[in-house]
Amino acid sequence: MGDVFNRLGGAIHRAVAATLHNDLSRRGEAGLRRVAPWAWNGLEPFLARLPQLAKTIRAPQTETGHARLLIDVSTTARMPATLSGIQRTVRSLSRALNREAANYPLGPLPVRIEHVRGAMWELRATPGFPDDITTRGPIAIRPGDILLMLDSTWIFYGAFARSVFPVVKKQGGRIITCVYDILPVTHPQFFRKRDVAIFNSWFHDALKESDALLTISNATRADVDRYSNGALPIDFFHLGADFMQMPQLDKPRNGFIADEGPLFLMVGTIEPRKGHAVALDAFEMLWRKGSQARLAIVGSEGWNVAPLLRRIRRLAKYEPRFSFFPRVSDGALWLLYEQATAIIAASLAEGFGLPVIEAMMRGKPVVASDIPAFLEVGAGHPIFFPVGNAEALAAAVEVLARGPIATTRPSSKDWLSWNQSADMLMDRIFSLSQLGPPRL
Repeated sequence: MGDVFNRLGGAIHRAVAATLHNDLSRRGEAGLRRVAPWAWNGLEPFLARLPQLAKTIRAPQTETGHARLLIDVSTTARMPATLSGIQRTVRSLSRALNREAANYPLGPLPVRIEHVRGAMWELRATPGFPDDITTRGPIAIRPGDILLMLDSTWIFYGAFARSVFPVVKKQGGRIITCVYDILPVTHPQFFRKRDVAIFNSWFHDALKESDALLTISNATRADVDRYSNGALPIDFFHLGADFMQMPQLDKPRNGFIADEGPLFLMVGTIEPRKGHAVALDAFEMLWRKGSQARLAIVGSEGWNVAPLLRRIRRLAKYEPRFSFFPRVSDGALWLLYEQATAIIAASLAEGFGLPVIEAMMRGKPVVASDIPAFLEVGAGHPIFFPVGNAEALAAAVEVLARGPIATTRPSSKDWLSWNQSADMLMDRIFSLSQLGPPRL
């Protein structure tokens, strides 16, 4: 695609770039991959070049008034659907913060950068986000404003640092960046080389430009503190999770699994760090011994998983005790959870333990790897096994397959609602804002 761009004239170059960007905004990543794979193949390098194409965010003006919490939603506001855990978090926290705004010392205000012309962008307010993405502005910076970089603005962060951050700091405000995990730093083998390079660049900028960092678990806080050598203040908060209403019921494309034995369910994108291979190893051990325990995997294709997907599809074809659903409706997923004997969370690394919390919310036993994030949020309820140990996972499944075991039933006190998560976030932001003057 780069060669094509080089051959195009300047005007055509900009038109093609705008078209691809508009397609992403309208359809989202998943939709664009599905309806126009040629466009996505060209869009990835285009997005990688956005730091050059969007070199300038117009420096905001200043004004007087009460200090606010400006919440960056620049990426999520462009997506028509929740495509990742980060976007889900940005939407849920923004809604909760807006709902509880009257109770906070800093009024929350979602903001996003918006294209003006050429390579010029500007910072605008989107006060109704996520339910209304209408913008107004450009926004001016007030004394003491705090800019929370909550979204996955990997490609725009440098532009923020050049144009917006200096104005915020000159007005006595602070830059606080949210770090969801640093897995591309701690576990680069699970990611594409290009993505590792992009993340490392962003992480370096975040350490350099932020006044403080917020992580989504104490486990991630410890990782960041270790890799940053204590360069700046770091605190953590926990994400929320609210009970979902039972959706309209229908069936997965392949039909429901017959009730012919205990069912163990894994839900999540097929990617190297999620531990699908460990689960398959464990169940193939059990099946060779004649176990009737069944495994169902629900998840779309991620990256670097071609051999794993071949294994999954081969098993789905020849092994009656295994089912694979690349896509299911909300109603079908709900019924699969209802039918499941237990949920398996076999991840090799996570920034937070949302899979464990979602399983506990449904009142299901959880078999989880003993990674720090799962231990932190599990509140002692899951059956833990040593991470990556298929034999130990098989032993735990074997116990549950025989029948229910005595465990403490999880309650809503074991996790936060999104309103409680927003309160914890604001408490930590207020504490961090009291730690001396901003970095200049």
